[in-house]
Amino acid sequence: MHCFLIFVLIAVPLVRAYMSPYYWIPTSGDRIHTQAWKGGVSSDNKTFYVCMAPYKNDVIPGMIIPSEGCCRFAYFNQDHHNSICQHEYVLLVAESQTVLKWIKEEGDRLPPGAIVAGVAPTR
Repeated sequence: MHCFLIFVLIAVPLVRAYMSPYYWIPTSGDRIHTQAWKGGVSSDNKTFYVCMAPYKNDVIPGMIIPSEGCCRFAYFNQDHHNSICQHEYVLLVAESQTVLKWIKEEGDRLPPGAIVAGVAPTR
């Protein structure tokens, strides 16, 4: 049995409920939109952004460090040293850096406002 710790990205509610405070845009390589949401800082102190990329029959969430020019993600049992690098991807863009935040989730239920970042057919 495998145990995973999941961090979930939550959209902070806004007064303007009719407009989403975030969206995904297609891009490639090191092209980062000016309003791309900064997901954090890597272990080597580089800002990374949140992305999704197609791989096999799935769409996998990942991270992009602009100098690497690709959306990087682990697939099944791969660790980050053997991660997949996709040059065509979608990038998470937000109207402000404060409309999204990471929260720790330790159950199997997603909290309200969680962002769908990936799709995998039932295996």
